[in-house]
Amino acid sequence: GQLHAVRAFDRLAAVAPEVAGELTLAFRGFAEDAAYHAAVRAAAAESAAAARIRFVDYAVAAPVRSIYADADVLLFPSEYEGFGLPLLEAQAAGVA
Repeated sequence: GQLHAVRAFDRLAAVAPEVAGELTLAFRGFAEDAAYHAAVRAAAAESAAAARIRFVDYAVAAPVRSIYADADVLLFPSEYEGFGLPLLEAQAAGVA
């Protein structure tokens, strides 16, 4: 769902630039599918909001607590997550 997130953020920048200008879309974690990750990075680079999209600590061993430490909100447009464990992890870390 990361491509969906980039497209939604891009759309937000188009329809409400004053709102998007206050936000940063940050991806944290690791890439299991190199081709998909490359497509997400390409879409981010081509986005009108490219300056506000970041890939932070994109490593296999990213500790869960560090993933949520700087987040205000978790966006979870998952296409593969069966149970939704990241939602529970975010909630436990106090992230909306």
